[in-house]
Amino acid sequence: MNMHDVVTGLRDAIERHALFAPDEQLVVAVSGGADSMALLHGLLRLRTEGGQNPTMHVAHLNHGIRGDDADADEQFVRAQADALRLPCTTQRTDVPAQAARWHMSIEEAARRARYAFLERVCRSVDAAVVAVGHHADDQAETILQRLFRGTGLRGLAGMRPSRPLSPESTVRLVRPLLSLRRSQILDFLAAQQIAYRHDSTNDGAQATRNRIRHELLPL
Repeated sequence: MNMHDVVTGLRDAIERHALFAPDEQLVVAVSGGADSMALLHGLLRLRTEGGQNPTMHVAHLNHGIRGDDADADEQFVRAQADALRLPCTTQRTDVPAQAARWHMSIEEAARRARYAFLERVCRSVDAAVVAVGHHADDQAETILQRLFRGTGLRGLAGMRPSRPLSPESTVRLVRPLLSLRRSQILDFLAAQQIAYRHDSTNDGAQATRNRIRHELLPL
């Protein structure tokens, strides 16, 4: 495989792990960032090159964390979906308020709110699969984070290519980019001149995952 060929990596992952059928109704979680935009455009390329022809519905949740930047992300995703002639569902929520109410971190509250939103979108469009943009670098960060917090063998196995969205859900969450490095994703976006949004909250070192990403992994 060409090290920068995101489309080939997508196709291989979909076929190897039977992530979804060629004509599946698919919800694509799009934050507007590099990973989700690469996933969206890679799936579109698969449709034009044959072999896969999923019906795609874009879903974006505005977490209410980053003010004007979050609103701009939402507007960007809507504009991208419109330009690509894809249906799109967006929703706004107040994750900081939910985190306080649920007595959990902002990160965990955002994850819970996002997955509940994706479940609702899947049900509204009669989809049984939702695709997200987790990649190999995310996998390394996840395993290290679990190791530091304490985990068993299942946690050390990392994120799976496919799993139920929640323990009781009939919707499957799939990760078609999981074998690809972030550098490959960025090369693909640059080569295809695909725009994406940058989340500045990923730049700091306050969150554990950010410290792993910016300080530990480079070492």
